[in-house]
Amino acid sequence: FCVADARSIPFKSNVFDFLICTEVLEHLVESQGNAAVRECYRVLRPGGVALFTVPNGKGVLGDYFCAHIRFFSFESITTLIKEAGFEVISGQKFGLYIPLVSRFIGFVYNAQGRYVPVTPMLNLNVPESLSLTFLIECRKPVI
Repeated sequence: FCVADARSIPFKSNVFDFLICTEVLEHLVESQGNAAVRECYRVLRPGGVALFTVPNGKGVLGDYFCAHIRFFSFESITTLIKEAGFEVISGQKFGLYIPLVSRFIGFVYNAQGRYVPVTPMLNLNVPESLSLTFLIECRKPVI
């Protein structure tokens, strides 16, 4: 493990086969987030695969993400990744949120002292307006 600034990853270029950047970019201002994605691109070897996840900042819960600095739509996150040089392999909008139903389920599980079982909901590919998270799988092109 290595703790480092995402804008200056302390590894040589083209060394990693796989990279995960999950729930980070929404906490960075635009210039820092853009630099972090470019750094991910730099350290990934050609043909290497990267996964990025960000919460849906434009969906029904977007206004409740008070700790977030940047709010992404599906289009804006895929554009950012493409502008860094990545080829997008696939993208998913997942994590179904239905306002009253989701809150009721959460209330019931909290009253029982248990966590809400979100795993089945994470595998649903849902409309952007109802999704909680975007997952983008991309690849650094082989030149």
